[in-house]
Amino acid sequence: MATSAGVADMPRLIRLYLFSAACGIGLSVLFTALLLIFDIAHLRRLLLTAPGGGTALMMLMLFTAAPFSAVQFGIRIMALSEPGSGPPRGRRAGSPAHASRDSVSAICGASSPPCRADRGFPAKRRQKSR
Repeated sequence: MATSAGVADMPRLIRLYLFSAACGIGLSVLFTALLLIFDIAHLRRLLLTAPGGGTALMMLMLFTAAPFSAVQFGIRIMALSEPGSGPPRGRRAGSPAHASRDSVSAICGASSPPCRADRGFPAKRRQKSR
């Protein structure tokens, strides 16, 4: 049975996802406990006196666990990259709009028309409107 690189990495990613989900659930329980301890918006009194308070408490923990888990997973995925392995940073780094004319003509095989910078003229500046 042949295995590919994606299949070989699957258990590690699943482990990472499950760990992130467990962290998210833990943060959800902590968040819900703090909501009840500090009685934010009289939530503790509402959950204790309402007939469906237990169901509402479970739904609150479930619906806060989903975003907490997703954020934990996103943080852990972004932390997997090696430092310095990304593209060059800056406004003009790697931008095709700022490529030199020589590299463009080498790639295309044609010469580009002359521009004002080639003739030594200063670039036109926009006039300020009054």
